[in-house]
Amino acid sequence: MSADALAIHARISARFDELGLAASPAEIQQLTDYFCLLAKWNDTINLTALPVAAAAISAIDRLLVEPTVASRLVFPADELLVDLGSGGGSPGFPLKVGAPQLRVVLVESRERKCAFLREVARSLAFSGIEVANTRFEALQSRADLAGRVDLVSFRAVRADDSLWTTAIGLLKPGGRAFWFGGPELPAGQASMDAVPGLTVASTHTLVPAGVDSGPSRLSVLQTA
Repeated sequence: MSADALAIHARISARFDELGLAASPAEIQQLTDYFCLLAKWNDTINLTALPVAAAAISAIDRLLVEPTVASRLVFPADELLVDLGSGGGSPGFPLKVGAPQLRVVLVESRERKCAFLREVARSLAFSGIEVANTRFEALQSRADLAGRVDLVSFRAVRADDSLWTTAIGLLKPGGRAFWFGGPELPAGQASMDAVPGLTVASTHTLVPAGVDSGPSRLSVLQTA
C-alpha cells in the first residue's frame, strides 16, 4: 500500500476500535481499498460531498461505519440485496464486505458513477456484484428480482411513492428494507402512513451523537 493508503487504513482501524466495532483485518483492508478508490475517483466525478480526500471521521462514519453496523443485522439466510441509488457505492459495498454471502445489485442511473462501481467490484475482486445502469423503477420488470429480494437498501433517495412501490415490488414476503437516515418514530408507532405495505420492524442508532452531529439512524422496514 502507498503511504496515503496506509494512513487511511490506520485511521479507519482506529475509528472502528474507538467505537468498539469488531471487524476482521480482511474487512478493514477491503473497506480501505474501497475508500481509497472513492477518494481517487471523487477528484473527477462528484461521487460524494463528504471529505473523503482528508479521510475525515465524518466520511468514515457515514460511508463505512454505518453500513458495517447495519451488516450485522443481515440474517444468515439472506441472499439477495438490491441497493437503490448506489452513487458512490455506500452502503452497498460495505454491506457486501460485512455480509459476503449476499449477491448485491447496485442500481445507479448515471453511467459515470456506474463506471466507478464496476471498477470497485473489479479491483476488490468481489463476486456476486451486479451494477445495473438503470432507474430503480425499471427493476420490477426483472423476473429474477421481482418478489425475490431479501433486502433493499437506500440512503439519500427521495422517500416517495415510486421508492415504496419499487421496494415492495422487489421484496419477498418477510423481506426487509434498510432505510439509512430514516425518521425517528414516536415510541410505540409501528408504521408510517407514507409507506403502505411496510411496517417498522426496528430502529437502530448506527453511530452515536458527536460534538457536531446527532446520532445516525437506521430504520428497518418489513413487508406486511
